Amino acid sequence: MPEFVGFDVGLEIEGKRLDEFGTELDLAQKKKSCWVACEAGKDFKIVINPKTASRTTNYLFGVTMDGALVQVRGRRYDSTDSRARIELFEEIATINAQTDEIRSFRFSTVSLTDDDAYLGAAPDNIGVISVQVHTVEHYTRIPNTGDGQRESDTNIRLHERSKKGISHCVGSGEGVKQSKSKFLASPINCSHLATFTFKYRSMDILIANGVAPSRAAQRRSAAAGPSRQTNSANRQHRKKKSPTTGEVIEILDSDDDAGPSSPGTTKRSRAGHLHRSQEPKRVKREPKADPGSLFKLGEVIDLTLD
Repeated sequence: MPEFVGFDVGLEIEGKRLDEFGTELDLAQKKKSCWVACEAGKDFKIVINPKTASRTTNYLFGVTMDGALVQVRGRRYDSTDSRARIELFEEIATINAQTDEIRSFRFSTVSLTDDDAYLGAAPDNIGVISVQVHTVEHYTRIPNTGDGQRESDTNIRLHERSKKGISHCVGSGEGVKQSKSKFLASPINCSHLATFTFKYRSMDILIANGVAPSRAAQRRSAAAGPSRQTNSANRQHRKKKSPTTGEVIEILDSDDDAGPSSPGTTKRSRAGHLHRSQEPKRVKREPKADPGSLFKLGEVIDLTLD
C-alpha cells in the first residue's frame, strides 16, 4: 500500500509482498484500505516501513484480525528503536496465568457446521486485517499480575447456511510455550494516527468480483515490468466498478497485550462478505465514526514483546 502518514504497510508471504488491488483513501477516517489475495496454509507477516515518519516520536501498532484484537510481538516502536523495518508475524496467546504461547500468523480455511448454535451468530469482520498506528507520549512500567489476559481462539467455525462466500480466515501455526513476563508497560497518552486495512480473499474470488485482473493479465503485467504493471493495474481498476464493503473495523477500547478483556473481545469474530459497489472509488463510511484509540489510561502491554 502506498506510503501514508509516513509509513508504508503491507503483507508478505515467503518474503514476497502481496499485490494490492483497489486501494482507497479515506482522509476523514484516517484510513487506507486495499484488497489482497490469501493462500490457505501459508504463514504471513505484517511489514511496516517507517519511510518519513518522525523518529523522535514513540509509536504503537495495534492489530485486529477478523474483528478481534490480537496480542502481537514487537508492536512497540519508540524513538530509540533501531529497526528500519518492523515485522509483525507472531501472536502471543494466553495458556494460563503463568504461561503464554507464541504462534505465527497463518491463513486458514473456515470450518462449516450444521450446529444451529452458530446460525445467525457470525459478525461481519472476517476477512479483514487492520493495523492501527498510534503515537504514545511514554510508558509506565507495572507488575504483571496475569489477570484479565485474553485467551486466543483460532478455531473458526461458521454455520453452513451463513458462509456467504467466505472461505478463509486467519489461523495460527505451531505454538511455542514460554513463561509470562514479570512486568508490563502501560502506554500513556495514546493518539490514533492512521489505520491500514487489508481485506483478503482467494485470488479466484477477487478476479470473479472484478477486484483483480485475470490471471493472464497479471502474467502479462508481471512480464512487462514494475512500472507497466502498476499502470496496467490502474487501468484495470478504472475499467471495472470498484467494490466496497460494509465492513467496518471496530476500534475497541481494550488493550490487546495485557489489559482486561470482556467475553466479546476474547474470541475472533469471523464473518463478512464481499459486496460490489454501484459507484467506483466510493468509500463506505460508518456514520459519526470515531477512530479513537485502541488504548486508554491504565491499559498495558508486555515489556518483553519487543
